[in-house]
Amino acid sequence: MLTNYLKITLRNLFRNKLYTSINILGLSIGMLVCILIYLFLNHEVSFDQFHAKSDRIYRLNEVQTFGNVSAQKVALSMPLMGETIKEEFPEVEQFTRFHGYGQSLCRVNDKELFIDKIVGVDSTFFDLFDFRWLEGNQANALIQPNSMVITQTVARNFFGAQSPIGRTIRSSESGREYAVTGLIEDVPENSHLQFDALMSLSTMTADSTNRWMFRWGSNFLVTYFLLQPDANVADMEKRFPDYLVKHMGEDVLDAYELYLQPFEEVHLASTEVTHDYHNYKKFDRTYVELFTLLALFVLIIASINFMNLSTARSLHRAKEVGVRKTIGATKSQLIWQFLGESAILSVIALTIAIFLGELLVGSLNNLADRQLELNVFSKPVLLGSLFLGSLLVGLFSGLLPAIMLSSISPLQAIQQKAKKLTGRKFDLRSGLVLFQFVIAIGLIVGTFIVIQQYNFMKNLDVGFDREQVVLINMNDEINEKYETLKQQFTANPSVLGVTASGQRLGNNLHQTSCTYETPGGIEGNSSSWLNVDHDYFSFYNIEMVHGRPFSKEKGTDLNQSYIVNEKLAEDLGWDDPTGKKFTIGGGDDVEFGTIIGVTKDFNYNSLHHAVEPLFICWRDWGFSEMSVRLDARNVEPAIAHLESEWSSIMGSRPFEFEFLDEHFAQLYQSEKQVTQVATLLAILAIFIACLGLFGLATISTEQRVKEIGIRKVLGATTASIVGLLSKDFLKLVGIALVIASPLAYYFMGQWLLDFAYRINISWWIFAVAGLVAVGVAFLTIGFQSMKAASANPVNSLRGE
Repeated sequence: MLTNYLKITLRNLFRNKLYTSINILGLSIGMLVCILIYLFLNHEVSFDQFHAKSDRIYRLNEVQTFGNVSAQKVALSMPLMGETIKEEFPEVEQFTRFHGYGQSLCRVNDKELFIDKIVGVDSTFFDLFDFRWLEGNQANALIQPNSMVITQTVARNFFGAQSPIGRTIRSSESGREYAVTGLIEDVPENSHLQFDALMSLSTMTADSTNRWMFRWGSNFLVTYFLLQPDANVADMEKRFPDYLVKHMGEDVLDAYELYLQPFEEVHLASTEVTHDYHNYKKFDRTYVELFTLLALFVLIIASINFMNLSTARSLHRAKEVGVRKTIGATKSQLIWQFLGESAILSVIALTIAIFLGELLVGSLNNLADRQLELNVFSKPVLLGSLFLGSLLVGLFSGLLPAIMLSSISPLQAIQQKAKKLTGRKFDLRSGLVLFQFVIAIGLIVGTFIVIQQYNFMKNLDVGFDREQVVLINMNDEINEKYETLKQQFTANPSVLGVTASGQRLGNNLHQTSCTYETPGGIEGNSSSWLNVDHDYFSFYNIEMVHGRPFSKEKGTDLNQSYIVNEKLAEDLGWDDPTGKKFTIGGGDDVEFGTIIGVTKDFNYNSLHHAVEPLFICWRDWGFSEMSVRLDARNVEPAIAHLESEWSSIMGSRPFEFEFLDEHFAQLYQSEKQVTQVATLLAILAIFIACLGLFGLATISTEQRVKEIGIRKVLGATTASIVGLLSKDFLKLVGIALVIASPLAYYFMGQWLLDFAYRINISWWIFAVAGLVAVGVAFLTIGFQSMKAASANPVNSLRGE
């Protein structure tokens, strides 16, 4: 019996090559999308899951509210919070702190190389986290000052195949020597904490001159807690205000609030958290849900195609059903036969989807900036899941057609009256087509809006010139040689300017307290701030609306003068605050400087955030980054010049740089990915829907071939026949546009609320989406309609 069913199934598939191809193509595309989206999403949700205690680990975050600066969640905490919270909260089993020192030039004998990410941690770090050890004693590796645990790559770079344990690595910058006490595997890609070397934090705490390690109010590191299994997090957070008051006084609650963030949510639920410097490739959980929904939509559209084509072809299978029922086939046997056909089609589609997935996973990696691998045949669990999933898709897609076909009575079948089963003006098949195009049009509208918003952010005038700017990190040594580097760099005409700053544009700048003169007297508040070189404003073409920028010729500008943005000037209460008193910090004995200018508001942060109050100073505190502007016509020669001068001045220290526009592109990486994915899925959705329309139009014209012949004999024109055959389908597309438009408007409006600067949703987006959908649908249907209308009526009426 099974062999007979299989023969019938294969015979039907080969006999109806067009419909088989449409079904397989639609299903394989739907499955391919689901497989690729699954790879990406599975990688995202797997972040930090390899730690055995991950469900008990929490990150301590702050909510900072400083003066007129908007309240913001930050991933930073004070150095004393870890120890004191452990002592005062019995729910805490252990804590560790994580302080990034960034890149450092290090030396082993004559070999001098950069270690990219050096991090200071407490000796308890491995009590919380399960990074795999290879050599060394995990329990005491980071207890002593000047101890270091390194990864395999660092060990290989410095020591080759030799064991690094007991060897010494010397910092070329500080001169400090570190004993290598542990070796671990390279940090996995799906860890939000990334590092190349761990330095014992006791190196800093053992030095009494590092007062910042023992000071309340200074936020610069990340604190993680391991809680007891029965810990009540909500109850702990209720006691945090009393804890803050105990250590910092009553006024602290005006500025600080503490909360615990589950460790497993750090990667996907931190889009609102700023100063989140140690959250590798963090992603928005909303987009995980969105991508899942879009992938399912594409698969549903493909499944609907299968249902529609199968039910539409019920007339062609009616005689087969009638004969089989006449010779004794039961309804259940027929249902299982048709479900078997669906399952076989689905498995064939899965095979094609897996093959295409292996070919396209590299493109997905380029799009998502990830390192994903399919390798489905080496992952039996994944392969089994895909096979089971394809069977479920096949059964889901084939269940309705199976029930309808098996319900045909032998008499109806023999008389070929099966089409009466779907003869209503608006039947289930029409509803499924309508649903398909609601999804497809919704995707088109959403894609247009996402593309518009992304282009809006990419092209918006942010108030400064960020093109062809090279960024170079600075340390103490580079600060000492900054003026020499600046002079030598600008000696080349292809280098248009050099300046420096304490923070990078495009980042959420630090906040600090400030004291200033208002019409009502001296007041204190808080503001974002930036320390820059004197020529910063001319370099970045930042517009002044009052006063002047810093000048070397003005002796009081260095350390004594300030420039504020329009937002802060408004908060000060002056139309033009130039000449008014201003200083960093507060207290009774502050030494005031003077405001010398007001800049036009510029977007120093990403466009997810509105412009906040900002003051800019020129202090001799040193800078963290150098900005070099290049002539766009001679970028490569200019970089070669920079590297040559760098080598002559900085010796063996490697020359490394980054373009500022690349940094800004990274700020909107999630939006870029959503734009690309949404565009691709919208195209696939409309393509699959049109595949179904093509099949339905083909069946419809086959069923009406004699009617078309009679109409032509009676004088009907080709255009009228095309309109007749197309109008019902196009009417469904029009109804789908009416349904999809308000839904897309609402949901995309909610998405846009995440941006401080956003587009307005215009009516023409829906008009264009409708024209695209109707146009593509008409071309699809019109092809078959034109073919039928152009046929010789003699051929269609010959048998009458």
